[in-house]
Amino acid sequence: MNKDNLHVFLTIVQYGSISSAAKRLFTSQSNLSAKLQNLEEEVGHPLIIRGRGRKTIELTAHGEKLLDIARRMESLDNELDELKKDNGRQTLAVGMIEALCTVTLLPFLKGFMVRHPEICLTLHTYHSREVCSMAENRMIDLGLAGRSSVSGAVRSEYLLFEPMTVLVHRDSDYQDGVSLSDLPADGEIYVRWSSAFENWHHEIWQPGQFQIQVSTSSMVGDYICSAQNWAIVGKSTALRMTERYPVRVIRCREKLPVRAFYIMENRYPRPSRIAAMELFKHELRDWISGSQILLDGRTHPSGIII
Repeated sequence: MNKDNLHVFLTIVQYGSISSAAKRLFTSQSNLSAKLQNLEEEVGHPLIIRGRGRKTIELTAHGEKLLDIARRMESLDNELDELKKDNGRQTLAVGMIEALCTVTLLPFLKGFMVRHPEICLTLHTYHSREVCSMAENRMIDLGLAGRSSVSGAVRSEYLLFEPMTVLVHRDSDYQDGVSLSDLPADGEIYVRWSSAFENWHHEIWQPGQFQIQVSTSSMVGDYICSAQNWAIVGKSTALRMTERYPVRVIRCREKLPVRAFYIMENRYPRPSRIAAMELFKHELRDWISGSQILLDGRTHPSGIII
C-alpha cells in the first residue's frame, strides 16, 4: 500500500477537508484528490462520502476501518525510523499547554529530567485543541491539556484539578473575605479559561466589562499595574507571580471554580515508548498526590469545574 497516499488520507482526516489538507501539505487540491482516488482504487472501496455542499469530509464505513489501519501503519513506520536513529536512550515526547509546562508542573518536570537521564524527554507547548490533535496523530506520546480529546483514537482521563484564586495588586484595598460582586468589572484582567468559566463569570459580571482580556495566564502579572486591578487565575500561577510581580493572593467569600486538566495518549502508542510513558504517568500522579495545591484527578472535587 502506497505510504504517501496513506499519509495524504490521514492528513485529510486530521484537517477535515481536502482544501485544508492541501494547505498543510503545500500542494494543490487536485493533487490530493488524485492521491485519495488512487488509494480508493487500491483498497477497492470509496473512503469518503462525496456530495455537493459538503464543507468537511465524512468517512464511509470502509474509510473508518482504513483510518484505524493507517494510524497503526504510520506508528510502525515511525518505530522503524527511530530504530535507525537509536542511540540507546528512550525517547518520550510530551505536549502540554504553556501554564502546565512553565509553572504548574515545572518542579516535577525538572525532577523527572534529573532522575531519568536515560530518557530523552522532549517538551512541546500548544493550545489544548492542538495537544488533542497531536496525540491523535502520534506527534506526541502524552498530552496534558485543559480539555479531553473527543477522538476515538485517543484515551483521555482526568489528571488533576487546580483551585482558582484571585490575584490583586500589592497596594490594593482588597482583603481576604471579599465578595466577588465587590470586585469591579472594569478593573479585571480577564482570561477566558473555558466556556464553562465564561458562563459562570457572566452570572456575576456583565460580559465585556473587563479592563483588558489576555489569552494566557502568563500575561496577567504584567497588566495588574494598579490598585484597582485583579484577575482570576490558577493557584500555582498566582503563587508564582507573587515572586515576580507586585501582586498578592486573596481568598474570596464565595467558592471559586476548579480547573480540570486531562492526560491523553493514542490508543496505539509506539511500543518502544510505552515503558517511558508508564514511568512518567506513575511518577506524575505520585507527585500530584503529594502536592499542597493540586487535587488528584482520580478524586472528583465539588463545585464548578471548568
